[in-house]
This record gives sequence, structure tokens and C-alpha cells, in this order.
Amino acid sequence: MTAQTITQTTAQNLRNYEDLGAGATAEQRETIRQALHELAQAADYQIFGFCAENQATAIAALSQYAQHFSYKLSDTLIAEIPSLEGAVYLKFNPRTQRCFADVYTGTYRGALVSFQSDFSEGYSGTHGHFPLDLYEGFEHQ
Repeated sequence: MTAQTITQTTAQNLRNYEDLGAGATAEQRETIRQALHELAQAADYQIFGFCAENQATAIAALSQYAQHFSYKLSDTLIAEIPSLEGAVYLKFNPRTQRCFADVYTGTYRGALVSFQSDFSEGYSGTHGHFPLDLYEGFEHQ
């Protein structure tokens, strides 16, 4: 099997774990983390989106996912996120070091990970919604 075939298989299998939300088991969470790691290795960067009950939960998820994927978040970046009440959608693009936040009226809760590649041989695709706390307490290896 080629690396591209393995990546496509991982991406297809990951679809079985989307939308599990906070109820995902420890085993499912580990499978998701492993698959996201593999896809990250085949992509150049990721863009993250978080659908959360409130802004604090979205920012906590952003911090955890960014740390796991080795992206630095500046205090200024976090401070510039507009204050919103109620459910929110928070998007982070590490290439531009910018966030977008808005009120979210949808029912989904979780993280979206969009893998981006500069060239056609890299992996591109969007997956989610994954648990917002997928990386809480998880040590990056």
C-alpha cells in the first residue's frame, strides 16, 4: 500500500468516529487521536473550527487542539476574539494567525479539523465533529 492509499483509508475510517461528541469512549478517543495524527503528517497545516455551548469552552478546546498540533496561540490572539454570549462558532487559521468568532445557532457541538495541503500529493479534507475535550489532559508525544 502506498502512503496516499493508507491516508485515504485512515480518512474513510475516521468518518465512523465523527459526531460522537462528549460521549466518545476512551478507546474511540484514542482511535480519533491516532487518525488525526496520521492525517496531520500527510498535510501541510490544519484549520480548526469549534462549535461550543459558550465561548470559554470553545477557547479551551482551541488551546488544547492548537497545543497538540504544535501551534502557538498568542495572548493577543485570544484577547482579540470578540466576547459573545451563548453558543459560539470559533475558527482558527494558524497560517494567518487569525480567529473568527460568531454566535452559533446550530445543534452540533464539537471540533472540526480541516487538513490543508499546498500540493496535490498532500492530504486535504475536513473531519468532525470530534469531542471538544479530545486532548484535555492528553500529553502530546
